[in-house]
Amino acid sequence: IAHRADHILVPSNFVKEDVAKRLHVSSEKITVIYEAAADSIKEVALTESEKTNLLNKYRLTQPFIVYTGSIYPHKNVDVLVNAIEKHNKNKEVDLQLALICSRSVFWERLNKKITQRNLQDRVKLLGFVEDEEVSKLYSLAIALAHPSKMEGFGLTGLEAMSVGLPVISSNVSCLPEVYGDAALYFNPNDTDDLVTCLETLIKDEDLRSGMATRGYLQARKYSWQKMAIETLSVYKQILKR
Repeated sequence: IAHRADHILVPSNFVKEDVAKRLHVSSEKITVIYEAAADSIKEVALTESEKTNLLNKYRLTQPFIVYTGSIYPHKNVDVLVNAIEKHNKNKEVDLQLALICSRSVFWERLNKKITQRNLQDRVKLLGFVEDEEVSKLYSLAIALAHPSKMEGFGLTGLEAMSVGLPVISSNVSCLPEVYGDAALYFNPNDTDDLVTCLETLIKDEDLRSGMATRGYLQARKYSWQKMAIETLSVYKQILKR
C-alpha cells in the first residue's frame, strides 16, 4: 500500500523516518502534518467543595499523577506502577497514580497485578472518563505521565500542556520532537529514572510553574486548523498530477 500510494501523510518526523526506513519509501513521498490538542480538554477552576467531591468520587488523595490512554503493552504503564510503588516505600508523602483508561483484557491484567501487589490504595483504575471530568482531574493532578515506548504523535501529553498540567514523558520515539523543552523526560526502561523525575517535580514548585508556562506555549504551536490547511494543500498537489 505504501508503495502504491501517491503520497503518505504522517503526524511526526519520527514516523516519517520510520516509514521511509522500514518500508523503503522515498522520504520525498512523505509529508509531516502535526496534530493538535483537543478543544474538549479545558482549563477549569474548581471550588473547594467541588474538589472534595471529585476526589471522593474517584477515591483519590493529593498529590497524584495521572495517566490517560490505553493499557496496551507498548504504552508501558507497568513502569508507572513500579515507580509509584518504589517512591511510596521510601517517602513520607504518599503519591497516587490515577489511570484513565477504558476496560480491556490489558486493563484486567493490570488490575490483577495491582491487587496481587496490594497497591489498590496507591493505583486507581478509573475506567473511561468523559472529557469534562478529565479536565477537572487535570486541574487537581500534579502532573501527567506519558511512559510509552512507541508513539506517532502523543496527543495526551499535549492536551495536558494545553491546560497547564506539567508532563513527565519517556524520551523515545516522537515524544521529544512533539513536546520540545516543555516536558521532563525519563528513560522508559528505567524505573529509578522515573522515580527521580517524580520526586524532583513534587519538591520543586518553581519547576512545575515553569513547565506549566512552557507547556502552554508548546501546545499553542499546534492547531487543527493548520493541520487541515496543510492536508488540503497536499490533496490539491496530488490532484494536479
